Amino acid sequence: MKTWVIYLVNGFRFLVKLWSEERKTKSYGVYIRGNTHEGSEGGYYGILEEISQLQYPGEDENHIFLFNYQWYDPIPNKGTRVRHLYSITKVKRSRRYVKLDSFVIAHQASQVYLFGYPSGLRDRQDWLVVIKTKP
Repeated sequence: MKTWVIYLVNGFRFLVKLWSEERKTKSYGVYIRGNTHEGSEGGYYGILEEISQLQYPGEDENHIFLFNYQWYDPIPNKGTRVRHLYSITKVKRSRRYVKLDSFVIAHQASQVYLFGYPSGLRDRQDWLVVIKTKP
């Protein structure tokens, strides 16, 4: 198994968090479409920790890339808030989701950017705004 710090997939350039912390562009946010615990369509947001390439035997070069993430809690109004009027999604930075397997296949991922509120807004300092990007 090999590990990487950068991977290009679905038109996005993903970087692991440790590698991109000193850069201006933070390319480690991810969005995976899925269903919430209530059965409604929702999504999962996380921070890319590791990129792994798994190779398995065969006649051709068979390999798959996996992303290892630290997920934010997707439970509405506790770990994730969606303001439908303005299409704004927020995740609570102190709430992690440990029930979900931390690995996803790289082709399932879409990129998002996570931004904090200005420091003067005390009631929102623990929340990050999610900005979905296009490839």
